[in-house]
Amino acid sequence: MKKWIIRIIFILVIVTIAGFFFAKSYLNRDYLVAAIEKSINSRIQVKDIDVNLYGFTGTVDLNDVIITQRDSDADQKTPHDQRTPIEKGDIHLKSASFNISIWEILSKKILVENISFDGVILNATLYENGDTSIEKLFAKPGKKKTVKTKKFNAKENEDFITQINEISLSNIELNLIVEKTQLAIKGRGVYISLLDINVNPDKLDSVNNAKIKIGGAFDLQSLEAGTDYGKIITTAESDLTLFNTENGDLEPDMVLSVNIDSESYLTKEVPALSSIWKAAGVINKIGIKSLQIPEKVAFKNDQSVRVSYKLGISTLLDPLSIKVNDWELEALAQSWLGTGNNQHMLGIKLHVGEVISNKLGGVLGKFSEKIAGNNTLIENGKITLHIESSGELSSPKIRLKNKLAKPAEDLLDSLLGNDKDGKEDPLRKAGKDLLKGFLK
Repeated sequence: MKKWIIRIIFILVIVTIAGFFFAKSYLNRDYLVAAIEKSINSRIQVKDIDVNLYGFTGTVDLNDVIITQRDSDADQKTPHDQRTPIEKGDIHLKSASFNISIWEILSKKILVENISFDGVILNATLYENGDTSIEKLFAKPGKKKTVKTKKFNAKENEDFITQINEISLSNIELNLIVEKTQLAIKGRGVYISLLDINVNPDKLDSVNNAKIKIGGAFDLQSLEAGTDYGKIITTAESDLTLFNTENGDLEPDMVLSVNIDSESYLTKEVPALSSIWKAAGVINKIGIKSLQIPEKVAFKNDQSVRVSYKLGISTLLDPLSIKVNDWELEALAQSWLGTGNNQHMLGIKLHVGEVISNKLGGVLGKFSEKIAGNNTLIENGKITLHIESSGELSSPKIRLKNKLAKPAEDLLDSLLGNDKDGKEDPLRKAGKDLLKGFLK
């Protein structure tokens, strides 16, 4: 009995050693690059590959990987080392790794369940229809160059989709251009993780879910104007469905729980923000001096909001506030933005600062109907303007929803009275002057 056990152990050791040497010759750059390029519409370049086995399991580590647009070398299956080197591409990975087993090597079928990428440089364009230049890199290759490249599709990549449990990318340097608006988004320290991926291409209506975690610091700039739009520091996570249940195309649908750091800010150069603030000048009609927008507008403390995303449309599900001194600009729930086409609908409440509101006290509250009819200017003790922004985000259409019926002079007359003979009582005049001083 002991001899059989010793023989079995000896055979397993031999298989392990043989598998290790076989893996070294089998899992080379030519094999891996050919296998990847057979599955996705890209050209792949790998500087180094290391296969490390630990007993019956091991890892494959790839270093300095470049993924770019498919070319003739990929179409003609030119061996890796005979190709013209790529200097840079759409995606540059400092390192990538995945797990393997001896049995996979011996069967010549690598089943990748977990993939980790570290040190990622991502150069992408966001198109008007909501698609990105990255998507086509991972689509199924067309038979001819004239064939229109499809989105990555679950039903056309069943073997790949059902194997993956987790994809994680860390230390991402993101360079994203929004084609329509020429907005440049530069992300630093970005991470993206897809977890608990559970997809059955034959049952997408019921088995089609995952979890996503995203975070990082994102600088916003205008390429056309060469101006700084601000910085957003955020983390977000969500459950999501990955694919269209009918045609199988990659179409994420999720409700993200988004945390925005208080260090985030926008600048007055943002077209929608500056246009909305100009609309606030209407309060000059009632004698209140509007506040000048500063160079930077900060977000109100650390905030958590929910944002839904589907088919290129991001919708705010909770109010989001930014501060300008003691004034507050509140973006309302159900405001939305087309991430690629620049269209938007933004509901805003602009709350005038407490200093002015407190000076007026209950006076404006009591007589607000004299200013704005039935649409009161007072909300929670503050003068509040209701503003709507729509159309293209780079040239928004602004509409004030408050109806200002009477200027301050008429209001003061209604409060203190006006002498019909044109001779004003000195005491009454002093009272008017005092109230005007509060308003301005």
